[in-house]
Amino acid sequence: MKFSSEDFNRSDKISREISINFLNKQKRYKEFEFDFAEENTHKYSVDLVLKKDGKVVGFAECEQSYTWKNGRYVFADTGVPNRKFKFMKYPMPVLLIKINEAEDSLIIFSAQELNRYGYTKQIANRRTGIEDMRILDKKYFECYSL
Repeated sequence: MKFSSEDFNRSDKISREISINFLNKQKRYKEFEFDFAEENTHKYSVDLVLKKDGKVVGFAECEQSYTWKNGRYVFADTGVPNRKFKFMKYPMPVLLIKINEAEDSLIIFSAQELNRYGYTKQIANRRTGIEDMRILDKKYFECYSL
């Protein structure tokens, strides 16, 4: 499967919209609280900005997963590709959100949890060959039906 900018633009738009709606209803992830989520104006940075009392208090990165078709998350873990490892180094919380292909469920976890509890493993990627992935066990993330 080759990279398609058309597919990326479609799934990027959908994943941002779903994530913003979800985060603006939840207004928290575990002990981390915020007032609202909005799109980041910096195109090549993390997807969403989380604010509290008008100040940036964190970020969120979102994506649509095509290996997870629909319903509740059935896999034992989740993987984050090498290109997103930078989020584990942010000085503020970064939430990572994956939405299934059917857009009826999502999983959420923090980059800090990924850093603390995850491990790096080389995985075969259809598009790029072998790639380092940060793996996080299912017990460290939350799954929500939309």
